[in-house]
Amino acid sequence: QLLRWYRTLRARVPRAPRLVLIGQVAMPVAAEEGIEVRGFVDDAEKLRLMRDALALVHLSPYESLGIVALEAMAMRTPVLVHADSA
Repeated sequence: QLLRWYRTLRARVPRAPRLVLIGQVAMPVAAEEGIEVRGFVDDAEKLRLMRDALALVHLSPYESLGIVALEAMAMRTPVLVHADSA
């Protein structure tokens, strides 16, 4: 769902910010312009990415909001969550 939204955005706004996916990715993501799959990163890199992000997107309906979202909010990074997040 996120990838479909991002591809639509890139089609309309070619200079849209890149999408960086960190952590466990639920499905394989092929390399494509504007999308960077980082996998698991250490805490310092995670915090740097969150600090520099336009927003943190947490779309899992199965995981709670948790510490990652709180860390992003502490850095004043906007957080978007799934409406049915645990």
